[in-house]
Amino acid sequence: MLRRISLALATSALFLPTPATAQTPAQTLPADSSVSRILPGNTAAVVMLNLKPELWQDLNRFNPYQAQLQIIPFNSFPLTWLSPQMTLSDVQGWLGEEVAIALLPPSQPLETIGRSTLFLSPIKDQAALDAFLTKLKTSREAPTVDTTYKGIPIVVWEGQATPANPATPIEPTPIPEETPSPDETSEPPSQVQQPTSPTAQWLPTRVQVAQQHLVAVKDSAPSANPLPPTLPPGQPLPGELLTAQRGLAIARLPGHVVIAGEQAALERFIDSIESDSPRLASTTDFQRTVNHPQYTKSLVTAYGSTAELLQLVNRIDPATVPPTAGFKPPLFTEKQIAAVTKDYRSFNSFTWVEPNGLRSQSNTFYTAPKPEWVSKAGPDANQILNRLPAATFLSANSRNFNEQWQSFLDSTKEDEEFQADLAKFRSGFQSTLGIDFEKELVSWLDGEYVFFFFPAKNGLFSSFYPGLDLGMGLMVQTSDRAAAEASLAKLDAYIRKQPGGPNRIVQRQVQGSSFTSWEDRLDGKVVSGLAYGWVDEKTLLITSGTGVLPQLVPQPYIFLPPTYTFQTAIKGLPTPNEGYLFVNMGASLSFLYGLVLPSVPSQDDFIVREVQRILGTLRSVSTTNSATLEAQSFDVFWVLSEQPSSAGSDLPGMMP
Repeated sequence: MLRRISLALATSALFLPTPATAQTPAQTLPADSSVSRILPGNTAAVVMLNLKPELWQDLNRFNPYQAQLQIIPFNSFPLTWLSPQMTLSDVQGWLGEEVAIALLPPSQPLETIGRSTLFLSPIKDQAALDAFLTKLKTSREAPTVDTTYKGIPIVVWEGQATPANPATPIEPTPIPEETPSPDETSEPPSQVQQPTSPTAQWLPTRVQVAQQHLVAVKDSAPSANPLPPTLPPGQPLPGELLTAQRGLAIARLPGHVVIAGEQAALERFIDSIESDSPRLASTTDFQRTVNHPQYTKSLVTAYGSTAELLQLVNRIDPATVPPTAGFKPPLFTEKQIAAVTKDYRSFNSFTWVEPNGLRSQSNTFYTAPKPEWVSKAGPDANQILNRLPAATFLSANSRNFNEQWQSFLDSTKEDEEFQADLAKFRSGFQSTLGIDFEKELVSWLDGEYVFFFFPAKNGLFSSFYPGLDLGMGLMVQTSDRAAAEASLAKLDAYIRKQPGGPNRIVQRQVQGSSFTSWEDRLDGKVVSGLAYGWVDEKTLLITSGTGVLPQLVPQPYIFLPPTYTFQTAIKGLPTPNEGYLFVNMGASLSFLYGLVLPSVPSQDDFIVREVQRILGTLRSVSTTNSATLEAQSFDVFWVLSEQPSSAGSDLPGMMP
């Protein structure tokens, strides 16, 4: 439990230039510098970045530009949202090893992101922070307002906005023959690229003069000096141009810096500390995050409360969402939120470096144990992959689609809009194909299944585009072959009735196996567009024509599962699981290069080589989902190619 902050002590200790007077008193804040020790227990969501240099150095093993990044120091990265003159080097000196972006829980009937979003960091060096604040005060165009809230000093910069003349169209900027260097650019920094910046257009924060704003918040009354009617709070006018100089407010608590786009967010945060309410670090849900075996190694860690986050998103004031966002709150009905929070309580995610690449895991925790949802795959699970060729570009496999479909229907039964759309789909499927979607199709999909792409000549795609030697397949296992064959017969009957579709359905023998082929003529040649047949008593194979079948029937020359690429891709992923999504990047990129590179102009060779250099570090991508008694997990593994180190290629203090 966090003790109340001594307001008098905080007032005298904060924003004083000497490091000695700015030290954190042990009795005011926890000795642990973790931001979770000061965030409220009902925080909606938080993303924490681990800035320990050794972790990022480990990731740097896979960096194809190790030497080049030394020539262009990463700490020169601009932070224009703070100030045009501000770079990453201005903040690196005082940032702690763990920084966070947090969303406070919803508090008002209508919210803005600015009133709920915080950036938090422990203070590593008080003098570096003083220098940062001094530079920020002198470099931002908007004047500063120094105020206090409950004894905590706060610096506020009012947001700036420049409305465009609606009657004057904005002419596109012509592209010069030669792009000038930044030093040669004559435009003021605040006008370069700012009008079209997505982040600049997001939320125009207009922080009132501090004392007026404090009175407005305290009395819940409108501000004594409202903004002009031409600029409604938080709502851009049509054609409004927003500069990078958005609203900003900074508070310095003992040992920590808290930054927000609006002063109201800082006030809410300070209120939570003064209330002596539980901290995030002490909650049972967040303890799951801390106790994860990869927590200390994770580069980026996220945590959230399902109910708090959904309510916050739903309460965002629609007037503060720009038209370019493509959505308007509320996004969910109360019934939808209740349905989700009935089953799901919280979530977290982690990203860390492995010897062979980069791993991430996302977990969603139940409100109560779900024994019926536990992954129960047997020792022979995923054995359908043994029928795929080693050079498979992409495969996605799982099992018992019928059961998965029923679970999906159960989870959406409260969604009236979706149920209405589903009813239309069922009716259309029945009237068009003469097949009951669930009774005659989904019902027999009770075994393993896999969808895949693989290299193959003489297939459907190469018939239309020579060189596009790509095959596509779907394999499904069933315990009711008779029902499957009855559905396939109805599909054949539907195809025969189509005057413009394939008009020949024939039986073909491929490698001693019988396949039904849907065929038509293209430029005088017979082309098989789809073929299906049984490769054993319970496994149906559907492919993009008979021409690709020799790679699969009676079986591939080399199977996918034993290959080094596949085994490396799934190594360490949790088992039992619900199947894998696997992408062989080496084979896939080689295929794409063969299609694309011959048509690339020679003057673009340098760009092509650099793109290949970057993509060449990625060997494979694999994902899987699994479920335990308490949570569902989704894992991703990027297998990367370790790059040869060169002299002077280390990046001390490298940040993401």
